[in-house]
Amino acid sequence: MEDNLNINQAEHAARKQRTGIKKRFFDDPFRRSPRDYLLMFRERWYYGVIPTIIIMAVMIFLESRKDEVFETYVSLVFEPKSVTVLDNIEAVSNDLSEVEINNHLEKIFSRAFFDYFTDFSQDDTDRIKGAYINYEEPEKTPSLAQIIRPNLDVQVIRNTSIARLHVKHRDPYVAEFLANRIARKYIDFNMNQAQTSTNSVVVFLTREAEKLTDQLEAAQRNIQEYRTKYNLAKLGDDKNVIYQRATTLDGQLIAAEIDRIDLSTKFEKVKQYKEGGLNLLELPEIGDYGNIPGLETQKENLIQEADLLEQKYLENHPRVKQNVKAIESVDKLIESELRQAITDLETRLTIAIEREAQIKDQKAEADKKLLELDKISVEYELLTDQAVTARNALTTVQERLSEVTIASRIENTNIKLNDEAFVPFTPVEPNMQKAFIQSIIIGCLLVMILPLGFGLFDTRLKSSWEIEDLLESRLIGEIPKLSSVKKQDRPLVVIKDVSEVASESFRGIFSQFEIQESGNANGMILVTSTMPNEGKSLIASNVAATFANHGKKALLVDFDFRRPSLHGNFEIKNSQGSLKWLKDPNSNLDSILDDPLLGIIEYSPNFFLLRTGGVNRKPTELFNQEKLVQLLKKIKETFDIIVFDTPPVGLFPDALLLAQKTEYIFYVCRFNKVSMFKIQHFIDKLRETNGKLTGIVLNGIPVGRASGYYHYYGYGSYSNYEYKNYYKPKKKPAGAKKPRAPKAAKTA
Repeated sequence: MEDNLNINQAEHAARKQRTGIKKRFFDDPFRRSPRDYLLMFRERWYYGVIPTIIIMAVMIFLESRKDEVFETYVSLVFEPKSVTVLDNIEAVSNDLSEVEINNHLEKIFSRAFFDYFTDFSQDDTDRIKGAYINYEEPEKTPSLAQIIRPNLDVQVIRNTSIARLHVKHRDPYVAEFLANRIARKYIDFNMNQAQTSTNSVVVFLTREAEKLTDQLEAAQRNIQEYRTKYNLAKLGDDKNVIYQRATTLDGQLIAAEIDRIDLSTKFEKVKQYKEGGLNLLELPEIGDYGNIPGLETQKENLIQEADLLEQKYLENHPRVKQNVKAIESVDKLIESELRQAITDLETRLTIAIEREAQIKDQKAEADKKLLELDKISVEYELLTDQAVTARNALTTVQERLSEVTIASRIENTNIKLNDEAFVPFTPVEPNMQKAFIQSIIIGCLLVMILPLGFGLFDTRLKSSWEIEDLLESRLIGEIPKLSSVKKQDRPLVVIKDVSEVASESFRGIFSQFEIQESGNANGMILVTSTMPNEGKSLIASNVAATFANHGKKALLVDFDFRRPSLHGNFEIKNSQGSLKWLKDPNSNLDSILDDPLLGIIEYSPNFFLLRTGGVNRKPTELFNQEKLVQLLKKIKETFDIIVFDTPPVGLFPDALLLAQKTEYIFYVCRFNKVSMFKIQHFIDKLRETNGKLTGIVLNGIPVGRASGYYHYYGYGSYSNYEYKNYYKPKKKPAGAKKPRAPKAAKTA
């Protein structure tokens, strides 16, 4: 499960890496220099030139095939003006803004106007259609709309109020006829529209005036009926009388409430004294009632008299008895007066309560009557307001109707015919000069856009910064294009030294590899590519030979069992090799250099070859054999550098299986051949093995000046001329003087 998790994580990382390269690639246009775009154009200029030539030829041909068309124009002027028909009232304003002028011009192309001016007679219709009749297929003869609409154009002269109506036709006289007719008809059309609009307003305002007149009459009738119903002639007097009565009742009610409260307070006091057994005569309202004050005085006098009689006479004296009877008689009278006073106070309280209630009823009735009168007044005012509103609206409508009526009698258009159309005698089509200029402009655009467009979306590997920035890999070698070297000599460039440029590039690979590995560059190197024909075998052969030239004991192994090629490159038979050795049960590892079945050949000093010794369509079944593993181990012990030439990793998995047994991987890419996305995919596959991706070897790059455009400045990126010229001594120019010997210094 842990292994599966690691595999999934590796796949996720590879997918993320591929997503990253796509993002970086499509950000590429913002990272390229003008020199890069110039190179794109140099590489693909014919992508734009060929379509440009075709398009230019087609445009000129189509223009030459056109029928002769004549064009004329008529000019209309929009004169701004305003007419004042009443004081401070502008009835008609013909000041036209730019928007209004454009509205007029758009109206020319409307269906309504087209129907208005195409009421031609039969003769005029035949004249217009005459130049467009299709005699072979009469049903395909265009209609008036198909003839006139596409050939009608309007142009407004800048900073003026003048517009030109351009008309095209195959007959110059018909063109002149149509231009003048359209201009005049549009003036009539505009005037009729304005008149129709004005008439519609007059009708509308007349109806509104009649409606408002009826509303005013109805409002006045309602007022009269209301006045009669409620006798509004004395409504104000009645309202004043009732208002005064309500005010009086308010005062009386207040006095009655005060009287009732006072009597109620006194009566409650009497009840409290009576219930408490207190002397009621102490209360002013009782003690001052009727004869009680006199009787109280009389009683006091009798009591004083009784005190004197008691001093003179005995208790049974007639005068004493008479005095007692008199006091009793006075007490009875006082008692009677007390009862009468209480009764009288109670009666007064009852009367005060009844009077207060009566005044309240009268006040409520007066308020009710007053509210009724107010309601009548409000309704009357509403009726009056309705009548006033109707009268004002009627006045406004009548005034507007008068203005519109006056305006309808005034000219309501400001469009004038400035210049009539002329009969054109020089056709505007076919316009060969215009077609030629247009084709040149389009051609120039295509010449620039098409090559750059193909270049921007071309994902094939071409420049060093794409390797380092997009693929994020190391560029370990740059092999120039060997077009000047014979095909059979290309795998032997280093051995035969047939090209100083190529030899120096392979020495550069050796130097980069040695520096990268800190001088310990020994072990197995796997050489593979994405697709066939990328120069994988050429690179493997010359890299092995370069190591041999530098004192390394190098072995070149042909591990492409499906289609071996090294024996052909070195012109030797494929009679011995690894396949024969693996198949023979008697083969051993005692001395692999002398084993006749293995057939290792020393082609040049320190440079050995191991062929396949046959063909095998299922080589992956051999890679895990113990015998092959032991052979590889023995080879590694015998040689310093072993270079494996393997099938393309984009076609077969052989290189992936062998990468697990090697220390270094050289990935060969041919210039401008394979997509970077494919390369990145298989590089990710190789990185998942135990092998170390040492770097990318780019094969077939341009030589000399062109290499600079692709950002290649490494060994071998210049032409043979630079290398040969370096070793030649500079010749002295003819007539040059020999340098003088220095003079001896003077002694003192």
